[in-house]
Amino acid sequence: MRRCQALLLLPLLGLGLAFVATAQSEGLRIVYQNYDFYVPEKPVLMAYLGTDSDILIAKYSEKPGKKFIGFSRERDLNTGECPPAAFFEQALEKRNGACREGSLKAFRTVFMKDRDSGRWSGEGHQFYYFVSPEQSTVFIISDKKNEAVYKVESDYLDKDAIKAIFSEYL
Repeated sequence: MRRCQALLLLPLLGLGLAFVATAQSEGLRIVYQNYDFYVPEKPVLMAYLGTDSDILIAKYSEKPGKKFIGFSRERDLNTGECPPAAFFEQALEKRNGACREGSLKAFRTVFMKDRDSGRWSGEGHQFYYFVSPEQSTVFIISDKKNEAVYKVESDYLDKDAIKAIFSEYL
C-alpha cells in the first residue's frame, strides 16, 4: 500500500476539472484524466494550461523551457485514417499497411528519428515510447474502444525514469 505524505487538490478554471498531486515513496503521484502517474518529487512549478488538449506541466528548473514533464490529451494526431493502436504498431514495425504512408513517414521523422522506440504493455493500456536524451514522448492508449490518446513528454528523463511515470500500469 502506498503511503500518502501530502495532498494537493486544485480546482481548475471553475470548470470542475481537477488534478491531484500526492507525495509518495515512488515519487509525486499525479492523477490526471483518471490516470495515476508518478513523477519526480519537488517540481518548481505545476501548471494546467486549460487548452483543448488539457495540458498539465510539471517543471523542474527555473530556466524557461528546460526540465519539464508535460501531459496532454492528443486531439490532433494524424493517424493516417487508422485507429491509433494500428497506426503506432505500423510506425514501430516500419511497414506501411492500411494507414496512409505520408502520415507514417511524417510521424517517423518527428518521433522516431534518432530515438529508441517500442511499446510497453500493461493493465489494459499500451504505452508507445520514443526516447532520446533530448526529448522523450510516450503515447498512451487504453485497450477500451474509442478511448482518447494521451501524450507524456519530457526533455530530461531517460528511458527508465520516463517508464517509472507509468508504474501503476506496468
